[in-house]
Amino acid sequence: MVMPMKKNIWALLVIAIVMFGLPGATVVFAGHDAGMAIMFVLLFGLNTMESMFVGIFSGLAVKQRWFLPFANAGAFLLGVWTVFDWGNPDFYGYAVAYLVVSLVAVLTTIVVVRNIKRNL
Repeated sequence: MVMPMKKNIWALLVIAIVMFGLPGATVVFAGHDAGMAIMFVLLFGLNTMESMFVGIFSGLAVKQRWFLPFANAGAFLLGVWTVFDWGNPDFYGYAVAYLVVSLVAVLTTIVVVRNIKRNL
């Protein structure tokens, strides 16, 4: 059985790869036009889905993983600030949106798990 701390470390590693690694790889390996298209896919698609999965994962054990949605939003800000302009406030809205997506997924997961346990 994997200890809860190891699962948290793996979750933080996935967050770091998605929020730091993918934008960095886009800047390094893609051209200007393709890079912008890939960044749009990251901002509106992949990062949103990753935030939802972080929320679901956190909702399964909230007492041990409550910090993951906040770490996800913070990692997003740090990742885009390293790629674009450092400290640019334009990305605060995206970070808040990713945090809200994660927290809604946490609450939904808590309700679903509680209802499943109640019906057993």
